[in-house]
Amino acid sequence: MPNQNPYDGLLRHLKPGQSIFDLIAEITPPRLSSPLGSFCRNVGKERPEYVRSEPPWDSERCPMAAVANRVSSRGGSSLCGWKVKCVPGLWATAEYHVVWVSDANVLLDVTRKEDDEEEILFLPDSGRPTSFDILQRPTTLHERLLTDDAEIEITEAFIASFEPKVLAGADGHARSEGFTLVQAVRPHLNFRGTIGRSIDNHLAEAAALARMTVPWKAGPVLRDPTKQAEYDERCASAARTRKAVVDWAKTQLRQHHHQHGAGAPTFRPKSRRTT
Repeated sequence: MPNQNPYDGLLRHLKPGQSIFDLIAEITPPRLSSPLGSFCRNVGKERPEYVRSEPPWDSERCPMAAVANRVSSRGGSSLCGWKVKCVPGLWATAEYHVVWVSDANVLLDVTRKEDDEEEILFLPDSGRPTSFDILQRPTTLHERLLTDDAEIEITEAFIASFEPKVLAGADGHARSEGFTLVQAVRPHLNFRGTIGRSIDNHLAEAAALARMTVPWKAGPVLRDPTKQAEYDERCASAARTRKAVVDWAKTQLRQHHHQHGAGAPTFRPKSRRTT
């Protein structure tokens, strides 16, 4: 595991001046690959789409507040869904999000964010209400992308064996913990290689951190302020588990770069395509 280098075909999506090591970061997916398409289907039933990001200078960090302000000043409406990000080839996340919908039915991301990416990959979830208690927002979902055909087949067969009531309960529990159902059952199948276990360990810590916080105007805040010490410990653990994966990924990238020539580690970008 895996069947192939997870970075095959990704280098063409680097922007001018970027290094191959810029791929080892949680970013908007540069392409909607087959594993990412599967992840989106595990999260929701609607089709993901790239949405332009244009937050005003005074926009809120909280998506619900940012969109509410835009609706108040410009009209339009809001649409709930999931903002999909990934560390290409390694794992993906879906964070509950809200975008603004103009009167012309154009989607726009107006939430202030830390990065300078010009678009997000948005997975609509139009069945959810557009107003709710922020403390009850869905937990960010996590799933490992690095896998192989055998693990995929075994996981799908295992889930297919669930009775409908068991399936619904298992899916709900997995989501409350911060995982897709696919990711939740993987550790129980004992089919992971070393790097698969490392990624799963990191996602377990990342999901725990996501469960402990909620978005707020100035950024994420703890649901329970008395758990600051536990939060700090989990942050340190998440950093350690992530480093193990990053070290492995850097080795893979060096090998890939060596096999494809030792020129400058920057590449001319091409148009996005679904693969």
